[in-house]
Amino acid sequence: MLRSRFAHFLSRPGMRALASSVLALTVVSACAGSTASPTRAPLSDPKQILTQSLVNLGQAKSFHVAGTIAGSVDMNGLSSLGGSSSLGLSGTLDLKGGTISGDVDVSRQAVHLTVTFPSLFGLTVDLIEVDGYSYTKINLMSDKYTKSKTDVGAIASAVPGASAGVGGVVAGLQQLLDGSGATATLTGHSSVDGKDCYQLNLAIPTDQLNAGLQSLAPSLSGNPGLDSASAGYWVYGDTLRPAQVELKASSTSLGNVDVTATLTRYDQSVSITAPPADQVEAQ
Repeated sequence: MLRSRFAHFLSRPGMRALASSVLALTVVSACAGSTASPTRAPLSDPKQILTQSLVNLGQAKSFHVAGTIAGSVDMNGLSSLGGSSSLGLSGTLDLKGGTISGDVDVSRQAVHLTVTFPSLFGLTVDLIEVDGYSYTKINLMSDKYTKSKTDVGAIASAVPGASAGVGGVVAGLQQLLDGSGATATLTGHSSVDGKDCYQLNLAIPTDQLNAGLQSLAPSLSGNPGLDSASAGYWVYGDTLRPAQVELKASSTSLGNVDVTATLTRYDQSVSITAPPADQVEAQ
């Protein structure tokens, strides 16, 4: 019974939009850096490291994303925002064991990401974006994909000034960071995927993040109300390409989340295609 209620909860239009927004944000977070040509000169200015990685993002042809999701969601708080209390979902949903995996083909503007939550009844969300269309499959709802025109509005809302292209997203991210009062601090060096990396800490005012969340999910009737948020950002020292991003956020009313994404396999050949027609629900 609880499983069916959870599936029904996911089927609500607002939650579909929110799920798409989360995936979109996951892609945007993973896209936070890269470089056109290797540089071995040591850098000490965190803003220069961050800016250079953003400027160089569009030079990557492709990359692989692998990450983890942890934390918990307070369904009582979420219900007060979205009016889902009638579904009978309450208490805390543990996100422990959540994973992210997939590829981004920058040259073709294509993405294939899979997000899993073993602790949430084995929930799996599979997202494919290719050739201007989005295909989404949520295993607790259907064994087929739903198809729609790719909605770049979510990215545009989260990243003001961004356009559909990767170059536009980079420009939008730079504009967002410059205008949000975000600060970057170089905390030292560490190793990611066996390579030396610059380690940065990014601090963004919570009021800016709350405004962004509200625009991403306008169906939520109340303010998401994040109490704190921070981002860790690692950049490969030899290429100034992004190595890892960690986003942390907490809310007294909604819970907390910790998302880590590691970027590897730059410029390797990837094949992202639309699912076969018999795996897509009839329109």
